[in-house]
Amino acid sequence: MTTLHGLRYLAEPHRPLYERIFWLLALALVYTGMTITITAQVRNYLSNPVLMSLNGEITPTWDIPFPAITICSENQINPSLINFTELINKQNRTIEEKIKLNLGVRICTDYIQSFVNEHLLKMMHDLSKDELLDSEANMKITLKIGTTLCKRIIKSFSWQNIRRTNPCAYLQMFSTKAGICFTFNMLPTSQLFSQEYIEELAPAVYDELTNIPYKFYLSDRIWELESGYKEINFDENSIPWRTPGVSYDNSATFVLDFLSDDMDENCIQGGHGFWTAVHNPAEPPTPYQTVAYAETDATTIFKISPQLTSTSENLRFWTPEARGCYYSHERKLKFYSTYTLHNCDIECEAEMIYNECNCSVNVLSHRISTPLCGIHQVDCLKKVIIRFSSRQQDSKHFSACNCLPACTEIAYDMEFSSLPMLFEDPSSNISKNATKKGNTAVVSYLFKTNSVSNIQRVAIVTISDFIANIGGLMGLFLGFSFISLFEVIYFMTARWATDVWNNRRI
Repeated sequence: MTTLHGLRYLAEPHRPLYERIFWLLALALVYTGMTITITAQVRNYLSNPVLMSLNGEITPTWDIPFPAITICSENQINPSLINFTELINKQNRTIEEKIKLNLGVRICTDYIQSFVNEHLLKMMHDLSKDELLDSEANMKITLKIGTTLCKRIIKSFSWQNIRRTNPCAYLQMFSTKAGICFTFNMLPTSQLFSQEYIEELAPAVYDELTNIPYKFYLSDRIWELESGYKEINFDENSIPWRTPGVSYDNSATFVLDFLSDDMDENCIQGGHGFWTAVHNPAEPPTPYQTVAYAETDATTIFKISPQLTSTSENLRFWTPEARGCYYSHERKLKFYSTYTLHNCDIECEAEMIYNECNCSVNVLSHRISTPLCGIHQVDCLKKVIIRFSSRQQDSKHFSACNCLPACTEIAYDMEFSSLPMLFEDPSSNISKNATKKGNTAVVSYLFKTNSVSNIQRVAIVTISDFIANIGGLMGLFLGFSFISLFEVIYFMTARWATDVWNNRRI
């Protein structure tokens, strides 16, 4: 007879009927309670499998890269390079002029509308619907403009209190929704993008990228998001750089020129300063990242707090949907070499723009063969970007992207303080030409702490925990164990067959 409590009272011969009824009701009550409790455990296991918890392990800042830093001037349209008003009025434009006008429209449309400049608005609406712009030509011209702007805007760059000659050799030019920006410590383009995408770039464009002042384009890859740095020692010949921790001796400092003598008032929203973002070196700059503002006539100090999100090894064999993240080998992107949620979102947005507007807003966010969006696609672009930013889940394009976080992610938050610049200070190490009022900004970036906040994705209930919980409940309600299970199997198979055989012999 089985060792499960209560069952033997039902099976024993010569038991009175009222005892059998009592034990039948008792067992029904116990089994019902057990079923409800175990069902709740199973539902909890399936619906809440993963928990984000603070990991007690200390990760030094030396183990992660210093963030990529992107700087965008609000003075995007310099008449000496792009005479926006003249280009609007001009009739027969060259390819270069069309590309410059397209850049101006993208930057200035919102500003012009906010100032209700009816004259310029009418001109823009009366513009002929130019053909879609060639992406290869756009990249060449944008790189040419960006190279000139970098030399004019970035007056000096210091790393770990050492002033570097030729600051533009350390900065990559990147075209964003905010215009032409400059990024320090981001993976070189040759490593940021996938090998398939790099190979697709036309030879002429590839040559343009290798001939710009940036000196790390062909450097070796020394860091991966999941595995970290390949070498313990610091290699200044490759990107991304890193620092041992919090100290003004471990900071990156830029002296910036607003170029107030060369600006189009129609394209200045009102502020005189620079937008700046800090982000993962494996991600290109976008407005969706941590962004702050640095005004001219001030020194702004940004203190950065890094946060590392990792995933417990016991989740590696779970499906991405169950654990809520992708490992790098599980999801490959079309354009970017490293999978992150941010990079996946960029590709998703680019696909939405291409599907609905039949063009690309950024030459480096889609295939080189995809034409660049022209003036007449501005309204379409705005609608797509607004819908994407609001994360409308009913959009078939967005839901089809299936973007999840990477199982290893690095994020950077920042806080900042600002000090007014003393122009009359004769001891200032900034040149007199750069200290014209309303023109200069000094920005400095450093880590706030010597260690990284480490958050780990762990299973709320592991398989062994789940089995233990179910076994404990069954033991509590029924006195159940694996021996009891084998007893049930035994009485239903071997014991039953033996009894049938013995009865036949009799």
